[in-house]
Amino acid sequence: MTARAIDEAGDRLRKLRQDEWSELGLGGVAMGLALTASVLHPPLALPLVAGAFALLGLGLRALVLRWELFDRLLLDPDAYAISEVHRRAQELASTRSRRELARSLRLRLEVVPGYPIRPRVAAVSADLAALERELDDETLALDPWCAARCEQLLTSVADSPLLNEALPAEDLLARINQIREGFRKA
Repeated sequence: MTARAIDEAGDRLRKLRQDEWSELGLGGVAMGLALTASVLHPPLALPLVAGAFALLGLGLRALVLRWELFDRLLLDPDAYAISEVHRRAQELASTRSRRELARSLRLRLEVVPGYPIRPRVAAVSADLAALERELDDETLALDPWCAARCEQLLTSVADSPLLNEALPAEDLLARINQIREGFRKA
């Protein structure tokens, strides 16, 4: 990512956050005015409700666009020059977050009677168990970019070879190894 692209991404994040807050806030105000108008002057209530829903829809759209952009930026180490992205990556590498990721891995590896472990998970279960132990180990620090990759592995249905059967199973072991390389002594 070039410096210009990083600046543009940071500006886009700020603009989407501003749009999100202003549209959701204005939608809330319009909804309050619609409730007031329903008592004081009922013919104004319906247009105000329609406007409130339109603004709330635009605010939610800005929120989703911002989340998607933010998730993409977390996976680009160059984007850590943006303070908000860097801060979130540091949170993902925190002990608390790592414990949550380890708990999620334990649940995926747990055998539930009547539900066999998926073949792609069974094939790398030893590697996943080792990753789970490393995530729980407080004597190790995890690179923020690798923590973001780990979160994506466990939560992103579209981009995770663990969750998306359409992606090649070989990618799963490569992703696990990539994450595990991010550990170092604290």
